[in-house]
Amino acid sequence: MDTTRRRSRHNSFTIFRSQSENVFLRLAKSDLRHERRSQFFSFYIIPKGRWGRNDPTTVDIFYGRRSLGRFRNYGKSTSIFDVQEETLAESGTTLRYQQIPNGLVLCILIPSRTQTLSPSFDFVILANGIEPYTLTGDNTLRKHWKIFSSFAESYSMDGEPDIWDKLRVWWVLFSKPICVDNHIKERKITSACSKLLFFVLTVGLSGFLLRLIQFLFD
Repeated sequence: MDTTRRRSRHNSFTIFRSQSENVFLRLAKSDLRHERRSQFFSFYIIPKGRWGRNDPTTVDIFYGRRSLGRFRNYGKSTSIFDVQEETLAESGTTLRYQQIPNGLVLCILIPSRTQTLSPSFDFVILANGIEPYTLTGDNTLRKHWKIFSSFAESYSMDGEPDIWDKLRVWWVLFSKPICVDNHIKERKITSACSKLLFFVLTVGLSGFLLRLIQFLFD
């Protein structure tokens, strides 16, 4: 069995990993809103993953965790004496590249969240089965950065999304698979196209049969 292609993919991912800090720092500096976000969040580019920094198959780009102050947690109790005061914290948006055993790459985006306010999904699969050599250039990474930036603005407590951010986020959530409660959901665009096709076929077929009947009995 020829393993040349798989080795080539791993080599390309190694190049991407070694270049990731410089590339994403350049993309961040070219994004004027990153400067504003960096006043609230620390920003990290971790070539071997944020958990232990020793996973050669992972590259994490993310805004860190920040405190938003204190809040009162009433829990499930109805007694005013059971109220607990806790620190409200927000975890920033994460862009993760994960190389799978065949050498291809999975790219997911994890939105910002707090203990009291979280999106209805866990993460979005931006791309599955990326050829690693495409990550050694700027085009794909620039596209991913724009999505990352739009989600950071749209889901952060202090984000200021513009109309393009809202449209980009809507399109990504409509056209990409999302994970909800550890289950990957069907893409909304697939469901919408299926319903549209069913409508076209049923209405179109009904019209055709009606015309056929009229033709036969005229």
